[in-house]
Amino acid sequence: MVEIVLNVLSAIGVVAFSVAGALVAIDHRVDMFGVVTLAAITSFGGGLTRDLLMGKLPPTLFTDRFYLVLAGVSVLTALVVFTVARVFQQKFVEREKLIDRITNIFDAVAIGVFATTGAKTVMDFTGTPENAFLVLTLGSLTAVGGSIIRDVLICEVPFVLKKRIYVLAVLAGAGLYYLLVRLGAAEIPALVAGTLLTFGLRMMATVFRWNLPRALP
Repeated sequence: MVEIVLNVLSAIGVVAFSVAGALVAIDHRVDMFGVVTLAAITSFGGGLTRDLLMGKLPPTLFTDRFYLVLAGVSVLTALVVFTVARVFQQKFVEREKLIDRITNIFDAVAIGVFATTGAKTVMDFTGTPENAFLVLTLGSLTAVGGSIIRDVLICEVPFVLKKRIYVLAVLAGAGLYYLLVRLGAAEIPALVAGTLLTFGLRMMATVFRWNLPRALP
Protein backbone atom coordinates (compact mmCIF):
# COMPACT_ATOMS: atom_id res chain seq x y z
CA MET A 1 0.00 0.00 0.00
CA VAL A 2 2.83 2.40 0.85
CA GLU A 3 4.40 1.74 -2.55
CA ILE A 4 1.13 2.56 -4.32
CA VAL A 5 0.72 5.82 -2.40
CA LEU A 6 4.36 6.69 -3.09
CA ASN A 7 3.88 6.10 -6.82
CA VAL A 8 0.68 8.17 -6.87
CA LEU A 9 2.41 11.03 -5.07
CA SER A 10 5.39 10.81 -7.44
CA ALA A 11 3.07 10.96 -10.46
CA ILE A 12 1.27 13.99 -9.02
CA GLY A 13 4.59 15.67 -8.34
CA VAL A 14 5.94 15.04 -11.84
CA VAL A 15 2.79 16.36 -13.54
CA ALA A 16 2.74 19.42 -11.27
CA PHE A 17 6.43 20.19 -11.80
CA SER A 18 6.07 19.61 -15.56
CA VAL A 19 3.25 22.14 -15.76
CA ALA A 20 5.15 24.66 -13.64
CA GLY A 21 8.39 24.13 -15.55
CA ALA A 22 6.68 24.39 -18.93
CA LEU A 23 4.92 27.62 -17.94
CA VAL A 24 8.18 29.18 -16.75
CA ALA A 25 9.89 28.09 -19.98
CA ILE A 26 7.09 29.52 -22.14
CA ASP A 27 7.27 32.80 -20.24
CA HIS A 28 10.95 32.99 -21.22
CA ARG A 29 10.07 32.47 -24.89
CA VAL A 30 12.01 29.25 -25.49
CA ASP A 31 11.00 26.91 -28.31
CA MET A 32 9.08 23.65 -28.06
CA PHE A 33 12.17 21.57 -27.36
CA GLY A 34 13.20 24.05 -24.67
CA VAL A 35 9.78 23.80 -23.02
CA VAL A 36 9.93 20.01 -22.90
CA THR A 37 13.54 20.01 -21.69
CA LEU A 38 13.01 22.55 -18.93
CA ALA A 39 9.83 20.82 -17.78
CA ALA A 40 11.70 17.51 -17.51
CA ILE A 41 14.62 19.14 -15.71
CA THR A 42 12.24 20.74 -13.22
CA SER A 43 10.62 17.36 -12.59
CA PHE A 44 13.66 15.10 -12.38
CA GLY A 45 16.69 17.31 -11.80
CA GLY A 46 16.41 17.19 -8.02
CA GLY A 47 16.01 13.43 -7.86
CA LEU A 48 18.92 12.86 -10.24
CA THR A 49 21.19 15.12 -8.19
CA ARG A 50 20.13 13.38 -4.98
CA ASP A 51 20.87 9.94 -6.41
CA LEU A 52 24.30 11.05 -7.63
CA LEU A 53 25.20 12.43 -4.20
CA MET A 54 24.04 9.20 -2.54
CA GLY A 55 26.08 7.13 -4.98
CA LYS A 56 22.99 5.48 -6.42
CA LEU A 57 24.19 4.65 -9.90
CA PRO A 58 22.65 4.54 -12.38
CA PRO A 59 20.01 6.94 -10.97
CA THR A 60 16.49 5.62 -10.46
CA LEU A 61 15.18 7.51 -13.48
CA PHE A 62 17.19 5.26 -15.79
CA THR A 63 16.56 1.93 -14.09
CA ASP A 64 12.98 2.00 -12.78
CA ARG A 65 10.31 1.40 -15.43
CA PHE A 66 7.79 3.42 -13.47
CA TYR A 67 10.04 6.47 -13.66
CA LEU A 68 10.56 5.90 -17.37
CA VAL A 69 6.78 6.09 -17.72
CA LEU A 70 6.77 9.27 -15.62
CA ALA A 71 9.39 10.74 -17.96
CA GLY A 72 6.99 10.15 -20.83
CA VAL A 73 4.18 11.73 -18.82
CA SER A 74 6.39 14.76 -18.21
CA VAL A 75 7.06 15.18 -21.93
CA LEU A 76 3.38 14.78 -22.79
CA THR A 77 2.34 17.25 -20.10
CA ALA A 78 4.83 19.83 -21.35
CA LEU A 79 3.61 19.40 -24.93
CA VAL A 80 -0.01 19.88 -23.85
CA VAL A 81 0.89 23.09 -21.99
CA PHE A 82 2.94 24.28 -24.98
CA THR A 83 0.08 23.57 -27.39
CA VAL A 84 -2.48 25.39 -25.24
CA ALA A 85 -0.18 28.41 -24.93
CA ARG A 86 0.46 28.46 -28.69
CA VAL A 87 -3.20 28.12 -29.65
CA PHE A 88 -4.33 30.78 -27.18
CA GLN A 89 -1.31 33.08 -27.46
CA GLN A 90 -3.15 36.37 -26.97
CA LYS A 91 -5.10 35.22 -23.92
CA PHE A 92 -1.95 33.66 -22.52
CA VAL A 93 -0.11 36.99 -22.72
CA GLU A 94 -3.05 39.03 -21.41
CA ARG A 95 -3.49 36.80 -18.37
CA GLU A 96 0.14 36.67 -17.31
CA LYS A 97 -0.66 37.28 -13.64
CA LEU A 98 -3.17 34.44 -13.64
CA ILE A 99 -0.59 32.18 -15.27
CA ASP A 100 1.89 33.11 -12.53
CA ARG A 101 -0.65 32.09 -9.88
CA ILE A 102 -1.29 28.79 -11.62
CA THR A 103 2.46 28.16 -11.86
CA ASN A 104 2.84 28.90 -8.17
CA ILE A 105 0.09 26.44 -7.19
CA PHE A 106 1.49 23.59 -9.29
CA ASP A 107 4.97 24.33 -7.99
CA ALA A 108 3.75 24.25 -4.38
CA VAL A 109 2.08 20.88 -4.92
CA ALA A 110 5.23 19.44 -6.48
CA ILE A 111 7.69 20.62 -3.85
CA GLY A 112 5.38 19.30 -1.13
CA VAL A 113 5.32 15.87 -2.74
CA PHE A 114 9.04 15.65 -3.43
CA ALA A 115 10.12 17.04 -0.06
CA THR A 116 8.56 14.03 1.65
CA THR A 117 9.13 11.33 -0.95
CA GLY A 118 12.71 12.54 -1.30
CA ALA A 119 13.25 12.25 2.44
CA LYS A 120 11.79 8.73 2.41
CA THR A 121 14.07 7.71 -0.47
CA VAL A 122 17.14 8.95 1.40
CA MET A 123 16.15 7.14 4.60
CA ASP A 124 15.47 3.89 2.74
CA PHE A 125 18.57 3.92 0.55
CA THR A 126 21.23 5.12 3.00
CA GLY A 127 20.04 3.02 5.92
CA THR A 128 20.88 5.89 8.27
CA PRO A 129 17.48 7.21 9.41
CA GLU A 130 19.10 8.68 12.51
CA ASN A 131 21.08 11.13 10.36
CA ALA A 132 18.57 13.99 10.23
CA PHE A 133 21.01 16.36 8.49
CA LEU A 134 21.53 13.95 5.60
CA VAL A 135 17.83 13.15 5.24
CA LEU A 136 16.66 16.77 5.34
CA THR A 137 19.42 18.07 3.07
CA LEU A 138 19.03 15.48 0.31
CA GLY A 139 15.27 15.26 0.77
CA SER A 140 14.97 19.02 0.29
CA LEU A 141 17.34 18.87 -2.68
CA THR A 142 14.92 16.45 -4.33
CA ALA A 143 12.23 19.14 -4.14
CA VAL A 144 14.22 22.22 -5.17
CA GLY A 145 17.13 20.89 -7.24
CA GLY A 146 15.28 20.75 -10.55
CA SER A 147 13.92 24.28 -10.21
CA ILE A 148 17.40 25.61 -9.42
CA ILE A 149 18.91 23.94 -12.50
CA ARG A 150 16.04 25.24 -14.67
CA ASP A 151 16.43 28.81 -13.45
CA VAL A 152 20.20 28.74 -13.98
CA LEU A 153 19.67 27.53 -17.57
CA ILE A 154 17.34 30.45 -18.29
CA CYS A 155 19.80 32.88 -16.64
CA GLU A 156 17.59 33.73 -13.67
CA VAL A 157 18.48 33.93 -10.00
CA PRO A 158 16.83 30.72 -8.72
CA PHE A 159 13.40 31.48 -7.30
CA VAL A 160 14.18 29.39 -4.24
CA LEU A 161 16.87 31.90 -3.25
CA LYS A 162 14.77 35.03 -3.33
CA LYS A 163 11.05 34.61 -2.58
CA ARG A 164 8.29 33.08 -0.50
CA ILE A 165 10.24 31.16 2.18
CA TYR A 166 10.61 28.45 -0.46
CA VAL A 167 13.33 26.34 1.10
CA LEU A 168 11.98 26.80 4.63
CA ALA A 169 8.64 25.36 3.53
CA VAL A 170 10.41 22.37 1.98
CA LEU A 171 12.51 21.80 5.09
CA ALA A 172 9.38 22.01 7.26
CA GLY A 173 7.57 19.35 5.22
CA ALA A 174 10.55 17.01 5.05
CA GLY A 175 11.22 17.62 8.73
CA LEU A 176 7.65 16.80 9.75
CA TYR A 177 7.76 13.57 7.75
CA TYR A 178 11.10 12.64 9.31
CA LEU A 179 9.91 13.42 12.83
CA LEU A 180 6.66 11.48 12.48
CA VAL A 181 8.42 8.41 11.11
CA ARG A 182 11.06 8.52 13.84
CA LEU A 183 8.27 8.70 16.42
CA GLY A 184 6.70 5.56 14.97
CA ALA A 185 3.93 7.01 12.82
CA ALA A 186 2.72 5.09 9.77
CA GLU A 187 4.34 5.98 6.45
CA ILE A 188 1.22 7.11 4.59
CA PRO A 189 -0.04 9.65 7.18
CA ALA A 190 3.52 10.94 7.55
CA LEU A 191 3.90 11.42 3.79
CA VAL A 192 0.54 13.17 3.49
CA ALA A 193 1.17 15.39 6.53
CA GLY A 194 4.60 16.51 5.30
CA THR A 195 3.28 17.20 1.81
CA LEU A 196 0.33 19.24 3.08
CA LEU A 197 2.54 21.26 5.44
CA THR A 198 4.88 22.33 2.65
CA PHE A 199 1.98 23.11 0.32
CA GLY A 200 0.15 25.04 3.02
CA LEU A 201 3.19 27.12 3.95
CA ARG A 202 3.89 27.98 0.31
CA MET A 203 0.30 29.07 -0.23
CA MET A 204 0.27 31.12 2.95
CA ALA A 205 3.57 32.72 1.97
CA THR A 206 2.02 33.69 -1.35
CA VAL A 207 -1.15 35.12 0.18
CA PHE A 208 0.58 36.99 3.00
CA ARG A 209 3.77 37.74 1.02
CA TRP A 210 6.11 36.11 3.50
CA ASN A 211 9.72 36.58 2.46
CA LEU A 212 13.00 36.30 4.30
CA PRO A 213 14.74 39.65 4.91
CA ARG A 214 17.26 40.98 2.39
CA ALA A 215 20.37 43.04 3.06
CA LEU A 216 19.33 45.57 0.40
CA PRO A 217 15.88 46.64 -0.83
